[in-house]
This record gives sequence, C-alpha cells and structure tokens, in this order.
Amino acid sequence: MGGLAAGLVVLAIGSLLQALVLLGPGAPGGPAAYDERAFHRPVIEGFVEAWPAPNLREYRVASAPGYHLTVAGVWAAADVPLGVSRWLSGQGALLLAGLVAWWCSGRGGTAFGVLAGVVVLLADSIAPQTVLLLPEAWAWLGVWVLVSLAATPGPGSRRFAFGRLAAMGAVLALLVFVRQVHLWAAALVWMAAWLDAVDRGSHERAFEGLLPSVSELRLRERLPMTAIGFAATVPAFMVVGWLFWLWDGPVPPGFQATRTEPEGSVHSGGNPATPALVLSVLGLYGPMLLTPVLGLIWQDLALRRRAWRLAAIGGAIGLVASLAVATSPDKDAGRWTGLWDLGGRLPIVADRSLLIAGLSAVGGASLGVALSVAASRARLVMLGALVAFTAAQSANQQAWIRYAEPMVLMTMLVLVASALDCRGGPRGGRVRWWLLAGPAVAAVFVATRSLPDLLSRAG
Repeated sequence: MGGLAAGLVVLAIGSLLQALVLLGPGAPGGPAAYDERAFHRPVIEGFVEAWPAPNLREYRVASAPGYHLTVAGVWAAADVPLGVSRWLSGQGALLLAGLVAWWCSGRGGTAFGVLAGVVVLLADSIAPQTVLLLPEAWAWLGVWVLVSLAATPGPGSRRFAFGRLAAMGAVLALLVFVRQVHLWAAALVWMAAWLDAVDRGSHERAFEGLLPSVSELRLRERLPMTAIGFAATVPAFMVVGWLFWLWDGPVPPGFQATRTEPEGSVHSGGNPATPALVLSVLGLYGPMLLTPVLGLIWQDLALRRRAWRLAAIGGAIGLVASLAVATSPDKDAGRWTGLWDLGGRLPIVADRSLLIAGLSAVGGASLGVALSVAASRARLVMLGALVAFTAAQSANQQAWIRYAEPMVLMTMLVLVASALDCRGGPRGGRVRWWLLAGPAVAAVFVATRSLPDLLSRAG
C-alpha cells in the first residue's frame, strides 16, 4: 500500500503543477518552450497537413517520429485544443514520476519513494514535459519500465522470464520509435535474460562479488536464455535500421554533420566529452541521493572496505575522463549550456574545466560507493545500463545536461533503493527522517532550476 500511496502523492503534485501552468495565463518559457515552438509543434502540424502520408524522411526534429505521428493522428482525427493536447502529453511525465515513486517506495519506504518521484518530476529535463508538447518524457518512461523490470528479480519461473523478455522487447521497439538513441536499452533486455537464466528470485545476490567470477558464469544455463533476450530486441534493431536507411544516417538529414541548412544543431558525429558530462551530473546529484544509505556505507567501510576501493577507482576514472579531452565551453563542439557554461566562469587550465574535473571525480566516487552497497542484480544492471547509455549518447555531438540528467537520477535511485531493500532496510519500516535530507535537498535543487521557467508565463 505504501508504494501506491507514494505514487498517488507524486501524481497529485504533478497534476497540481499542470493545473497551475495550463490554466493560468500565457505559457511557460525557457529552452523547452522554445523547442516546442520552433521544432515539435511545426513538425506535428506539418504531419497533420500531409496526413495520412507525412514525409518521414525530412522533418525538423532530431528524433524518431513516433511521438509526433501519434499527436498528429489525434489532431487529424479530432479538433483537440492545444491546452488539452499539452495536458494529455504531460501524462507521460506524471506516469514516469509516479512509477519511480511506486518502485522506490516498495524498497526504501514511502517517504523515500515520494522524494524520489518528486526529484524526477521536477528535474529540469522532465518538468517542462508535463505542460508542453515534447516527446522526451514518454521516451524516459519507456526507459524506466525497462530499467525497473531488469533490476527486479523474478519468482524464478521460466514462464515469467519468457513473458518479461517479450514485454521488454515490445517496450524497446516502441521506445526507439520515439527516441532512436535509446537503442542502448537493448542491453537491459540482454542483462535481464542473462540474470534470469539462473536467478531463482533472490533479491540480494545474483553474483557474490562486484563482477562475476568464471565459476559463477554458468554459461550452459545462461546462453540459451540470453539468446532469447537477443531475439526479443530484434524488432527494435529493425526499427532503427529502417530509420537509418530512411535518413541515410542516425538522425534526419537536417541535423547531420553534412547538413546544408543553417538552422538547428548537428546531432551526429560524436562528442568525446560526453562521459565527463555524465560523470559531472553524477557528481552533482550523487552525494545528495546517497544519504539514505549512509549507515550501509559505514558498515561496508568498517567490515569490507570495498567502498573505499570502489570510491577510489570511480574517482580516478572520473578524473581521467574529464582530463583526457577538452572540457571548456565550446558551442561548435557541442559543449554549451548548463554545467559547461558554469565551468566557463571558473578557472580553465589547458582547455580543461576545473569544475567538470572536480564534479567528474566526485561523480565517479559516488557511483563507486553506490555500487558497493547495492543489491548485486541492481548493481550489474545499472552499471551496464549507464555504460551503454553513455556510449550511445557519445554519438551525439550535443552534450547537454538534459540528455544525461534522467539517466543519472534513475541510476542513483535504483542503486540506493535496492541497497535499502537487500540489506533488510525499510521493507515494512522506513528510513530515518534525517537520512532523507539529501533527497529532500535534491528535490529543492531541481525545483529551483525548473520552476522559474515553468511558471514564467512567457510567450
């Protein structure tokens, strides 16, 4: 009941926010409102004008057309007011935050679940999605469904495992038809298949150590189920392959590196600074979201000291990733807005931002500590997911915080919730209130970033 209550509380908060914005005068301002006005609404309107045969080869959005086709189909079938369309579209963001609250509450207690849902709901990359015609929240909803399914142990039934893999494959195919870059989430399906082959429902251990030993691999049992996992992702790869063929590249022609149009931004060609950005965002949120497991971290330090080793390794990786490539602000190189611009106001040494270097080191250390206390299955799933996500996002020349923020939040919240669950935490109890100070501060922090634009009544 606690999980349901947490989800309903977050849905109520999101609905209130929607009402304040959509029923008030004007419309929200900021970059998200500009994206709707300059890109997404014109594409939807163009699809409506050409309905039922819109041009899917060339249109002025860098993502797959699934969301825009859906809205255009509704508009072509009925005269739906813009405000109603925004409200309907915003349910994706509300559902995402509600499901995060429900899942985290079941493992970390109701208060933790509510804070987790609020942090996601008010994140600068998600909050505008509640009141604007934007596709990202629906895509992140698909990612969360895959993450939560992969990180949750099943009952040990082969029938359940097969059904879960089939469902995950279907969700992945729909996901990449909204945001093709999320093809990386196929790794979640593969990892779920690998783990389900021998997992008999234990929420605590999939492998004994951080990574499996050779004796724990049990390839004879795992490979057949993993092959089924690969098969479940074939439809998603076919969707992305078709889009690649249609566009002659990973994004519509107007956003490719060889484009001739002067408007917009290049979204192909890659960006080697993306790992540093992801780790920097981890450095921003990681320390705040780790406070509910401070007691577990202390126990780990006292008994096994693995947290020290992983923190040191993670911090070193973060520092190397941020110093190996240029991290100073550079719009032409895709390093602009957010942390890049803030780093430009602080010292830059040899084209390296000291802010990005420091945050990356903290982010790597925070991730290492979270991995040291998390449940084994969640640890393997989220580490693999974060690596796959970072690799996929590195193919985009634009390294923006809004691309990395939702994945970072999901990663930390899943690791923390699983740690509380597998260590006999608040299942049937609750996290002590002072340990929730970090997530509460994170909720206030994201609100101060997202709400001014959302309530600005610009336009």
